[in-house]
Amino acid sequence: MTGKTLRLFVVYHHRLHPAVYTHLSDENLQRLTFYKVNEKIPFEWGLEPRTAPLVKEYELPVYDGFYQANAFNEASCMIHALQNRLYEGYDYIGILQYDMAVTDDHIRHWQEIMDEGLAITADARWGYVQPRFLDGNYVKDAPFFGFPMAWVLKRFCAYFKVTPQDFKLRIARASAEGQQMALLNSFIVRTDIFVELAGWIEDISKDLDAYSHAQEGHLDFLGHMGGIIERCLGLYFLWKRPQGEAIQNLGVYHAIIPELHRTNFGQI
Repeated sequence: MTGKTLRLFVVYHHRLHPAVYTHLSDENLQRLTFYKVNEKIPFEWGLEPRTAPLVKEYELPVYDGFYQANAFNEASCMIHALQNRLYEGYDYIGILQYDMAVTDDHIRHWQEIMDEGLAITADARWGYVQPRFLDGNYVKDAPFFGFPMAWVLKRFCAYFKVTPQDFKLRIARASAEGQQMALLNSFIVRTDIFVELAGWIEDISKDLDAYSHAQEGHLDFLGHMGGIIERCLGLYFLWKRPQGEAIQNLGVYHAIIPELHRTNFGQI
């Protein structure tokens, strides 16, 4: 394929699942860069005999083990890709969670969208906007997530130099237009958007971890900070929509753990 170039990281901890890539040709498998994040878990490829590009985060020149030790999951990939400039030379950068089912049709569709110059985010069918997000302090939006909305709002406005009123108006406008807040750490965006977004996540990450753990009702479990970052990404993309960004759905879904998401979020 020709056209806009993409570096797409598939982030995983332990092993890959062959069933997720059953409908992906060997040629398109080579377009993915598998990204292993946790050095404490023994390496297991899982796709034998198929091969594809592989990056081990803990072997990168710039590496901070804090993020995986504190369950930042895909956000750790974002930050390290930024710090190690892994985005250079590509028009688009993407991140997929480990069990997102990818097909040749997805690759073809994404290429068409990229060639039009549009941004792509996670499928909005996973998302929602609730009014309490705009005024809440430490919001529990699912059985085991707490989201420090007021804190995130303050840091977002400071970083992007917008007023809280403008931030809320933009999100309210997107909500009124039927837009939803995607809740997946999976996306494909133009490189300039990736650098902007990853820069903000890098700026808030350690302070966000400290603040969240200090709040009453914080539930500390594997993946919790990754879930909080999902909501930060959702707010960022929702804020981008009224700015004229034509954002398309990614169209992928969790293939290995859909029942877990149906149980916890009422949808898949």
